[in-house]
Amino acid sequence: MKPLRLKFITLLLLGSAGSHAHAAEGMAGWREQAADLGLSSSLRMGYWRSSRNVDDRHDMAPATLWLKEQHDSDSGMGFHAEGWVQSEDLSNASAPEAELREVYVSHSIGEFDIRVGRQIAAWGRADRINPTDNLSSRDLSRLFPDDDDLRRGSAMLRVDHGLGENAQLQLYWIPEFRPEVHPLRSHIGPFAIAGDRRPDGVGQGAIKIDGSQHGIDWSVSYFDGYDLTGDLRASRDPARPFDLLREYPRQRTLGADMATVHWGLNLRAEAAYSDFPDRERTDLSKRPFLFAVMGGDRNFGETVNLNLQYILRRVTNHGPPERYRNPYLRGIALINAVESGQRDNNQNGASMRLAWTRPDQLLRAEIFGIQDFSHHDGVLRALVRYEASDELRVSVGYEWNHGEDDTLFGSRRTNNSVFLEFRFGY
Repeated sequence: MKPLRLKFITLLLLGSAGSHAHAAEGMAGWREQAADLGLSSSLRMGYWRSSRNVDDRHDMAPATLWLKEQHDSDSGMGFHAEGWVQSEDLSNASAPEAELREVYVSHSIGEFDIRVGRQIAAWGRADRINPTDNLSSRDLSRLFPDDDDLRRGSAMLRVDHGLGENAQLQLYWIPEFRPEVHPLRSHIGPFAIAGDRRPDGVGQGAIKIDGSQHGIDWSVSYFDGYDLTGDLRASRDPARPFDLLREYPRQRTLGADMATVHWGLNLRAEAAYSDFPDRERTDLSKRPFLFAVMGGDRNFGETVNLNLQYILRRVTNHGPPERYRNPYLRGIALINAVESGQRDNNQNGASMRLAWTRPDQLLRAEIFGIQDFSHHDGVLRALVRYEASDELRVSVGYEWNHGEDDTLFGSRRTNNSVFLEFRFGY
């Protein structure tokens, strides 16, 4: 890091934290008026040693303004909106970017609860790794410490209807397709990642039955839409044969999950089978697969919680990338297999989350990790969060990816990073 840039970032962060008390006092009246209108805001400033885009950008000072509006009228109609504006690096004068995560209205008509607009639909009862979660995407390139902040909403119509006292029917129509944004090099070997090609006509739907009986929370679901992660395919331009475009095939997923408590353990299981009906047998893209997560967590005293999960991917009609003698085809097949976890017929792994929370809830420390047993790559993430006051939260952490270059997490080693964030507001 250049000394002048280091000084700029340090002064920026210290100045932000030092002026917090004066700013909070001066804005107290404004916040009270905004709260009456259902409006809340937060300013988040920090430092990241590396970007999350598998590039050579380092020593970044992001600043983000978050705004959220929640209003419920006397007639029972609700309005919710949330979004952010971010400069990814104040020390380098990067252009601001914006995201409207959610904006929807909700209302109840008889026994039907209706929600219309851009919204986030998060499915699954497993801990952070959810095979059934196919409706809303994430932007994994964002410099946000909290995983939930990476989610992005899509325009949809959601209708909920009770099925007796113990179950609920959820229906979704999703006319907007917003794919996952995930880290990937701009060049992989001889190939250049040249963009994506999104579906022309977007018609997606989903159905879910969510229930609770005999001490077991459960759901079954079906999704008919487009694959959020997509596959890389050769460009159709004969003059640029090594350009790869990301395409998003039709996907149909049948899923289920459950959670219960036994012997002091919070037990969870979640599984989904995904098929791609338009896929040709000779296609280099991902194949139909079963994705399952099972495990649980337990509290040790009042301050410590340990969560362990087993992760399984089983590919239907698996064909290893190495079967292609043509190095051009083998290269494309290998990139897709690494991204989708389909290097092998069966791919096994595990996740772990160990959390400690101080009794007053003001200080929390957590270590979360994922390890792939098949190719020995993984990621470990440590995060410490301190609620310094009602208006100020400080987060500091570290992300460590490890593995060979031809593995999912190993290809992201350049993103290993320490990070720090000051959050003023909600």
